[in-house]
Order: sequence, then structure tokens, then C-alpha cells
Amino acid sequence: MGKILTIARREYAALVATRAFLVGLCVTPLLLLGGLLGPGLTNARTQELCRVAVVDHTGKLTQSLRDELRHPGAVQDLANGLSQLHQLSGRDAGREEPIPEFELEEIPAATFSDLQRLQLSDRIRSGELYGFLEIPADLLTAGADTDTIHPLWVSEVTVLAKNRRYLSAALTEVVRIVRLSAHLDAEELRFVQQYSDLHDSFEIRSPYYRDAEGQIVAGSRKSTFSSVVVPLVLLLMMFLVIMMSAQPMLESVLEEKTLRISEVLLGSASARQLMIGKLLGNVAGSLTIFAVYVVGCLMLGAMAGVPAILSPAVLPWYLLFQILAVLLFSALFMSIAAAVSQMREAQCLLMPVWGVIMLPMFLILSILEDPNSTLATAISFFPPSAPMVMTMRLTSGTPIPPIQIAGSLVMLLLGTACSIIAAARIYRGGLLLQGRAARGTDVLNWLWNTDDTQ
Repeated sequence: MGKILTIARREYAALVATRAFLVGLCVTPLLLLGGLLGPGLTNARTQELCRVAVVDHTGKLTQSLRDELRHPGAVQDLANGLSQLHQLSGRDAGREEPIPEFELEEIPAATFSDLQRLQLSDRIRSGELYGFLEIPADLLTAGADTDTIHPLWVSEVTVLAKNRRYLSAALTEVVRIVRLSAHLDAEELRFVQQYSDLHDSFEIRSPYYRDAEGQIVAGSRKSTFSSVVVPLVLLLMMFLVIMMSAQPMLESVLEEKTLRISEVLLGSASARQLMIGKLLGNVAGSLTIFAVYVVGCLMLGAMAGVPAILSPAVLPWYLLFQILAVLLFSALFMSIAAAVSQMREAQCLLMPVWGVIMLPMFLILSILEDPNSTLATAISFFPPSAPMVMTMRLTSGTPIPPIQIAGSLVMLLLGTACSIIAAARIYRGGLLLQGRAARGTDVLNWLWNTDDTQ
């Protein structure tokens, strides 16, 4: 029993009595906490005023919608004793969130045409309008078995945008109350009680534009697939490629170091040559994985009749961000492997790195709801999260300012270059270190040593 306890004590000390364990223990919860609290903190910020143009072909809903948006429940309070309808709207659960501020601009519906749709679209692109809503004339008269209730919403925001969903909930509330106030017969009551939220029936489009021939063309239709599924699939694909490329790199370097294979390799090549060769091979392997995944997704999509997930305009950006992400994290994993002597030490140091890699996963909903929010924009300039975040933003259907794409790419290039340079020095200094993990002073000395002749 004494021997068992001695062995257990030794293994416990080997696990927890290391600087790597302490670093992982302290840093990882901070990263996880930041990922979980980040969306809540950004939601608590002051709401911006949303200017929305409304084209009401019914001629009866604009003022009621304005009142409902300013004071939720105001329209309901005017309806005698119909309090159960407010619960049907499903908006009570979100009362703790800040209420968006809307300013509605009423556009005459009698002479409304595609030319005015184009003019409103130009105002959306310039930032003057958040979007415009076109309410069909049959919204108050459609029967329970009709499928013609399709309010048109035109904007540059995604399907998941909170303000757009709040607007659809408010319109649903107003339509229910107005229809009940006008008709209280049993059939109408049954229809309104079963009335579904208009959120799912909105026709959501990008702003109108003129084509090469000068014709006014409706913007592309936005759907859950294009605004949610595509960014999620591409995010997961990039994450899998990084995981399948960087982790084997760590295991390979650590194996060569512990089995002293690296000593043999250094007899025929320098440490820098070894590292560059490993990185290039890793990038080639990641591109192979990427090609297999893309071909598989295209084949499955063709069989299921689903549109291609990667458009020709996005593919070059995706490939560039994918390659830089593999280089960045492969270099980090190599430097960790060179600085430790056992896998468990590496695992402790890897916990913060995996936390950074997982950061975009914790912020998926916040990014997809508003790809141009302060949070999404800020982490686009943070090199470790830039590849996956920019992938989601670029494929969300919301226009991203070119200056932000360029800035994110520049920051990622700088971060990748610094990571490779630092990893090369740690790799060169720690490759032959045996019997113990590198100390902090060792790593600093390696980083400070600018002699790259080896």
C-alpha cells in the first residue's frame, strides 16, 4: 500500500506542481468566462435608434405599430380584456432585454413602385435607414387557410437580427389586436388564437439595385440557410481543419524530441529548415483535408438540392484565412512541444490555446445576429480568432466594410509572422532540451536570441 501511495503522490505532484498546470488552471476559466459574458455585456449597451420606412398597403397599421414599438403592450391595453393575446406574442420572456428604439417613417402606399424601393435601398446602403417594411394589403383580411401573408423586409441585416425579430413580433401583436377589435365572431377568434408569428412569414431581401442594363432588380432573398447554416458549416469546417492539422504537429515534434529522433535530423538539416518543412507539409495536409470536406459538402448539397455553401467571391478569402490559421496555430503547437518534455505538460499549456481557438464558438449567436457589431468587429482584429470570425461575417450575407476585411487580414498576417518567428526560436532552443520542461527564463532567452543562423 505504501508503494501505491508513493506512486500516486509522485503522479499527483508531476501533474499539479508545474508552471504549465498553473497557467492552464488560471487562464482557461478567464477565457471561458469572457466567452460566456461577452454577449451579455454587448447586449447591455445602449441601443441605437433604428430608422425604418413603412409602406402600409392596409392603411391601418402604421400608427398602431409605432405605438406598440414605443410602449410594448400599448395596443393591447386599448383592447378591452384581451390580455391573453400578449402572452401569445411570446415577447414577455424577452422583457429583461433592452427594448430597441424605432423611428418609423410612413411612405405613401398608393404610388409606391420599384423606383421608390430602389431609393429606399440607397438610403439603407448609405446608413440613413435600418430597413424598410412593406405590409401587404391582405394582411388584415387573409383567411386561416391562406399562404399569402408575406410582409416584405429589405435591409442589410441578417435573418437573426434582434431588432428585425422584435419588429416582426410587434407587427404580429398589432395584427392580432386589430383583427380581434374589428371581428369578434367565433371563426375569427379561432383564427387569431392560432395565428403564428409573422417572423417566419417575412420575405427578407437585400436592398434593391440596378443591373448592368439599368433595370431595377430585387436584392437576393435571405434565408436561415444562407444567413445561419452556411456560416456555421464553414466555421466548423475551419475548426476541424485546424484541429486535425495542429494537434498532430504537436505530437510529431514531441515524439521526435523524446525519442531523440530530432538529434539525428539535426545532423542533416538545421532547426529552421526542419520547422519550415514541417509547416509547409502541414499546410499542404490541411488543404487536402479542406478539399475533401468541400467536395463532400458539394456532393451532399447536390444530392439534397441545396445551394453551394461557398460562393466564388468568398472562396479565395476563405482559403487565405484557412492557410494563415493553420500556420498560426501549427507554429504555436510546435513551440509548446519543443518547450516541454512530456505530453501532460503540453496539455496543460494547450488549455489556454484551445480556449482562444474556441472563442468564436462561444460568440456564434452574437456574431450571426449582428456581424457588424462592436464585438464582432473587435475580435475580427484579434489574430487567433480573426480567421473563423471573418469567415462567419463574410458568409452571413451582411456587407462587411472592405477596410475591416483588409485590417483583419493585415493583423492576421502580422500575428502569424510573429508567431512563426517566436516559435522558430523556441523550437531551435528547446528541441535538444531533455529531462525537464523549459523554464520561463529559458523561453525568454530563446526569444531574445536573434541569431537565426542555425
